[in-house]
Amino acid sequence: MRIIVDRDGTILDYAEMFYQFCSDLYRDAAQKPPPQAEINAPAYWASVWSGLRIGTKQVSDHVDEVVRRYLPHHGVLYDGVATAAAVLRERGYTLDLISGWVGSAETGTLLEELGIRELFDRVRTRDDLPGDDAGPVPDGAAKYRLALEGGAYRAEDFAFVVGDSSSDVDLARQLGVPCYLVGTGNGPTTSLAPDEDAFVTRVESFAALVSRPRLGEQRAGVREP
Repeated sequence: MRIIVDRDGTILDYAEMFYQFCSDLYRDAAQKPPPQAEINAPAYWASVWSGLRIGTKQVSDHVDEVVRRYLPHHGVLYDGVATAAAVLRERGYTLDLISGWVGSAETGTLLEELGIRELFDRVRTRDDLPGDDAGPVPDGAAKYRLALEGGAYRAEDFAFVVGDSSSDVDLARQLGVPCYLVGTGNGPTTSLAPDEDAFVTRVESFAALVSRPRLGEQRAGVREP
């Protein structure tokens, strides 16, 4: 069985990437950047999609640069991700890293540099969607298309979705599998189905749950293994 793992905020700590991206925009506009805590707050990310401008630039028009330019130099994984991925593989699961954002090549390179690329069978992002679908498709729908890969895979091939946002819940619902939301990234801000899904603090906690017998009895409200 396969487990879909989200990238940003789930295994990848993008805080420094995003901060450096915004800081450079402020410097290009001859403005002083706000404190890092402010830039990395969920409210600031929301403002990007509400029309935030820095100098003459609409930030949302340039946000893919966070991955293209800053992931290679500032991208880091959360503590315990490599261990968690190894545990899940040892338990017989196949891991697919699927993101609704861009950066398949950049992500694969980072995983190779960290020595864990082989732990993930597929690394797929919006880059891998057909050209007509790459732009306007909502994240949840994009992830669903990326997961099934044009019919190469079926919903029955998947056991869980692990992520940090409502798009991951949407993906799980479309696949008909439980969703486990981690508290990293912007943190879970969406409701889960009782007796089906769960909150966990991080991917490592999810891996520990999978290592227990009868995972189906581990339900919503789980905080730590």
